Amino acid sequence: MAIQKVYRIGVDVGGTNTDCVILQPKDPGEADLPDRGIRSAFKTPTTPNVTEGITKAIEGAIAKCGIPLQAVAAVMIGTTHFINAVVQADDRNLRKVGVLRVCGPYTKENPAFMDFPPILGRIMNGHVAYLDGGLECQYSVPGEWAHEIADE
Repeated sequence: MAIQKVYRIGVDVGGTNTDCVILQPKDPGEADLPDRGIRSAFKTPTTPNVTEGITKAIEGAIAKCGIPLQAVAAVMIGTTHFINAVVQADDRNLRKVGVLRVCGPYTKENPAFMDFPPILGRIMNGHVAYLDGGLECQYSVPGEWAHEIADE
């Protein structure tokens, strides 16, 4: 008999701690009960390598309640880690970003990262390339190569 996928795992990566909960909502009204469908919770310090911290939190929560991995329907991850890096303009945790824009002439006159604070633009602005094409507001297809894409 196949194992039903009934559990949901939620992870929040914060600046200080990484929290994990395992949920098994039994019915829609369970959200109003004291445990709200929470079967397990685990907290661990946030690690410099975010993936390691997420793995440790999930493994800790699973160990506390002993659910089979095959019964996990979904894992959702939220983080303030990225937001903190942006707010602090932390070049140790931010990387260059490449931007590929499918666009018309207007977009080319508005460079990527133009509305970023200058310090973030310097940290994150990687290679930028423009490709003619896309859909106009009237849903007409500009650019020669775009016709093939629109036909697909």
